[in-house]
Amino acid sequence: MSSAITNTNKIMAEALAEQCLSSDRIRFAVSFIMESGIKVLLDPLQRAAERNIPIEIITGTYMQVTEPSALYLLRHKLGDRLQLRLYESGSRSFHPKAYFFYKGREALAFVGSSNISRSALKTGVEWNYGLKRSLDPTSFDAFETAYLALQKDSADADDALLRRYAKHWRKPKQIYKMDDPEDELYQVLPIVEPRGAQIEALYELQRTREDGFDKALVVAATGLGKTYLAAFDSIGFSRVLFVAHREEILIQAEKSFRSIRPGASTGFFIGANRNTDADLIFATVQSIGRAETASTYFDSEAFDYIVVDEFHHAAAGSYQSILNYFKPRFLLGLTATPDRMDNKDIYALCEHNIAYEVSLKGAINRDWLVPFRYLGIYDSTDYDAIDFRHGSYDLEQLEQSLSRVERASLVFEHYRRQQRGRTLGFCASIKHAEQMAAYFFANGVKAVCVTSNTSGPHSMDRAAAIQALKDKQIDIVFSVDIFNEGVDIPNVDMVLFLRPTESYTIFMQQLGRGLRKSDGKDNLVVLDFIGNYKKAHLKPAFLTGNVGFEIETGGTKITNLDLPDGCIADFDLQLIDLFRKLEWREPIKVQLVDEYKELKARLGHRPTREDMHMQGGLLFRLYYQRFDSWLGFLNDMGDLTVDEQAWLNTPAWGFLRELERTSMAKSYKMPTILTFLKGGNIMGSVTLTEIGRSFQEFYAIPKHQIDFQDQRHAGWENWPLPKYMKLAEDNPVHFLSEGRNGYFSYNKATKEFSIIEPVKPYLSPLFASHVADILKYKTADYFRRHY
Repeated sequence: MSSAITNTNKIMAEALAEQCLSSDRIRFAVSFIMESGIKVLLDPLQRAAERNIPIEIITGTYMQVTEPSALYLLRHKLGDRLQLRLYESGSRSFHPKAYFFYKGREALAFVGSSNISRSALKTGVEWNYGLKRSLDPTSFDAFETAYLALQKDSADADDALLRRYAKHWRKPKQIYKMDDPEDELYQVLPIVEPRGAQIEALYELQRTREDGFDKALVVAATGLGKTYLAAFDSIGFSRVLFVAHREEILIQAEKSFRSIRPGASTGFFIGANRNTDADLIFATVQSIGRAETASTYFDSEAFDYIVVDEFHHAAAGSYQSILNYFKPRFLLGLTATPDRMDNKDIYALCEHNIAYEVSLKGAINRDWLVPFRYLGIYDSTDYDAIDFRHGSYDLEQLEQSLSRVERASLVFEHYRRQQRGRTLGFCASIKHAEQMAAYFFANGVKAVCVTSNTSGPHSMDRAAAIQALKDKQIDIVFSVDIFNEGVDIPNVDMVLFLRPTESYTIFMQQLGRGLRKSDGKDNLVVLDFIGNYKKAHLKPAFLTGNVGFEIETGGTKITNLDLPDGCIADFDLQLIDLFRKLEWREPIKVQLVDEYKELKARLGHRPTREDMHMQGGLLFRLYYQRFDSWLGFLNDMGDLTVDEQAWLNTPAWGFLRELERTSMAKSYKMPTILTFLKGGNIMGSVTLTEIGRSFQEFYAIPKHQIDFQDQRHAGWENWPLPKYMKLAEDNPVHFLSEGRNGYFSYNKATKEFSIIEPVKPYLSPLFASHVADILKYKTADYFRRHY
């Protein structure tokens, strides 16, 4: 039998599979691995792993051709039975392709041209040669020696390395050229197995459960298949509850789950239709969100897996009732937009455990979504003439302004200039949507509107409109917000933003409606009509995703936008001047004051630091950066108590200011300072033993244990108290007592850690409450930003 394999006389994938099934040791060294190739080899590799034989794979990061999803798939399916290593070659070329199989004293190496991709293993023009050790020991040993050298110079692909590589990976241009158009991986097909982001997220969800978490959040851009991800992840859990706020989302979710779990029964809990017996229940939050309803129909432990879709709504009371009543083995939150700009910090609802996150920019860079071509068009509508109350414009006045013929003509002119196949137009109100549909229809465009008013001359049922748009029976659908969520129309290739969009969440939802991949679709055209409405100058920041950063630096720079690969953004010249005026008119300090007043009115009391961090629309650190400290801000607002005013320009004021600003490479400072708080009071001194116990309690919480996932903390689960004491003494105790500001001191002889004497006269329950508030904010912010 010939030892040459060319994918004609014999297929490389078949040769490798045969060896996997009979070898007692496997080693691969390839320059790159692609998801398509792993799926070809996965079954024989899994069968080999089941026999407990050692499997080692070395691959490279050269030119970033290796796909992170391929590495995640290997780790997820083979687990600890695989030793996966990455060779980071930098600019040095890296082109090995060798597959070693060992059987007793005999060994075989396939050396040639095939990397691990579907094309290379099955259909491509490839030349590989099977070299036996017994026939040519000198050559075999030379290859094996080279392999062992790579083994020494490569790094273990642990979770931290995988996440770092995935975070910065973007699909190289040469991969687009390598993609085989006949390869099913590169066609838009119904999902029957995990792919791309789903593979990575499934691995991270498995790991988060292994780490002891019982709830997690997945943040992924619209169009990446989060519902299918939930269906795949729910396998192994017998009863599932899927919660959403719209029936359309549930109908689509049920179809997705049924395709992945065909053996499970499904049912809906919507309005009068209240199925309680099915394995998979799909419920609207309106139907199950009341505590008395949930308890009447379901035991609190009726479901062992709960999915909350569009989790950015979860801060609402009805969602809170669900989260508080049910006790699942695992809770999964799904969202594309958890941003605080909409006063909804939902991270805390999942204990700040973000199992997996990929931004819109990352998804486009990795070729999971199509790029966009964004056109910012100047709109002369005068929003200053429209009343603005309680965070929104007067609807009647807004309708009148946006329904002007001149404005409709402007929209139509730009639409005709850029017209594509299928378009969605997002309007400000029902009347506005009806007016736009009528105007377009009168000008020869097949236009309809989808709203709650179904009696209009151009109105169409939602499902019928979606199907008609897919079938190209109509050209454009105008709506208000009914298409923001839960709509799957991949072949939409143009969206029109016809309303003042101040919300980052809504902007991203509407943009995401057109970014799904579809056969023959290269990009999405976005026409955004921008006037002098509030926060309009943040549109460039919305496009980059750097919303918090842009606000913090006081504005946006249209001329230097860091857009995803292949994306283009053009703004009318008038908008450059408009953005400058809006930035000048709404400086950051004014925005901070407005944000504080709005939250104070909503809460009915003076917000704490934690309140502003959790529920405010701006980054909390801006308050102490722009007003020197939180107390400084409250002083300017006239909201300090008499006792707090007495702290002004004292060591107590300085202590709290320094605590707000303290930097953290690790979270060690939090349990250290937390030790001083006892029973609502704050102690002047604590012992190192007490600090050690505080460390034990703090890091017993699963979300905090992420800080211990490195070699330095190996075996921490079995650490005795003195080990925690030593960690605290060498790190936070040392740096806090030796720091330039000197608000702490440490006596090495007595092992006593103290607040300095000038601060002690101010220690009181009120002072303790401020320290506790800072620690809550710092801890939440730390774990959100770092993980």
